[in-house]
Amino acid sequence: MPTLTNDQYQLSAKLAYAQPGLDIGQGSDYRVSQGFTPSVTGTLDSLVLALTKSGAPGDLQIAIHAVDGLGKPTGSALATQVISAASVPASPSTGQVRLDVVFSSPASLTSGTT
Repeated sequence: MPTLTNDQYQLSAKLAYAQPGLDIGQGSDYRVSQGFTPSVTGTLDSLVLALTKSGAPGDLQIAIHAVDGLGKPTGSALATQVISAASVPASPSTGQVRLDVVFSSPASLTSGTT
């Protein structure tokens, strides 16, 4: 059995290219990103998101990209996964729901690169 490593952990998100509180998925194509630098070399096979769902959003596409010198996503995606909106539970009145995302084709990451 492979060893599982929690390489990145973040209690709150600071999005690189979005406004805090941005209402995503209400009939438009919004793209947000968050950068990270892996501390170990290996594969990224899953991640956990904390989301708030309201209204009737469209499907959510998760993509892992390398970034350019300015920190903007570049090139082809290293891994992608589409999450159907129907599979995301409605947010409780207390806030966010936890969403486990498993990539069908994991991304290969190298320690120290972005």
